[in-house]
Amino acid sequence: MKTFFWEELRSENIHCEKHDLFSAGTAVTIGKFDGVHFGHRALFKEVLNAPGYLKKGVVSFVNPPKKNENDSKYAGNILTLRLKLKKIAEFGFDFITLIDFSSSFAKIEGHIFIEDLAKTVCMKYLVVGEDFSCGYRRGTGLPELRQLSERLGFGFDSIKRVCNSNYEVSSTEIRKAIYNSDFTLTEKLLGYPFLLDSYGLQWCETGKGFKTSLKSFTQIVPCCGRYDVNVLLTDNSVNKGFFTVMDTQVCLEFENSEFLQKKNVGSKEIDSIIFVDKE
Repeated sequence: MKTFFWEELRSENIHCEKHDLFSAGTAVTIGKFDGVHFGHRALFKEVLNAPGYLKKGVVSFVNPPKKNENDSKYAGNILTLRLKLKKIAEFGFDFITLIDFSSSFAKIEGHIFIEDLAKTVCMKYLVVGEDFSCGYRRGTGLPELRQLSERLGFGFDSIKRVCNSNYEVSSTEIRKAIYNSDFTLTEKLLGYPFLLDSYGLQWCETGKGFKTSLKSFTQIVPCCGRYDVNVLLTDNSVNKGFFTVMDTQVCLEFENSEFLQKKNVGSKEIDSIIFVDKE
């Protein structure tokens, strides 16, 4: 999956007729896609089922808009950008375009953004969720998108919210489930177990494991308590452990502490932490 950054595409004037990937046209969906959950998969399916000659892509954000709009009250992402890109790539998309939701981007009118997108990636098909809106003060919704699709010549669809096990799937409900340590519900809504990205974090060794500041994580972290976890290392091995959340820091311990010495495992080898249950 090729990754593009929106400002680079626009500043370099790379339009569809000038880029091999876009020259035949593209099918895309737009969204925050935090968590890459069951609802997002319904959108992805529509894009991937578009005519075969179209390249399939996703347009998303480096940081979710809500984080930038009200950073102090934002509970945290469900996934880091690194994990989000990995999850999206698993579906087989040809490209993703990432937008930095800056204050200047927030002031762009929705119709201008869609016009730029259609021209830049040669968009021939767009599908979004039923509550989608974009542009300054979210002034461009489904009616305006339908009008734009007719004027600019791209196909357009919207799909309804998805339910799984009688629960409406949304990033908000997933955050609640994670914080409340309901990992069974979290997995039903996400489609996979909740995992905390630990790659590149600064950990301090404790003898039995590692500790770091709670503020090190940009993701939402479960409430205070001790958790059974599986620790994924960078060599793709998985090891059982315990993750303790306190008011200002977290501790990670391995079930077999001798394992650390035998394999000379340091903090740089910790990829992510998969939550199983609360003790």
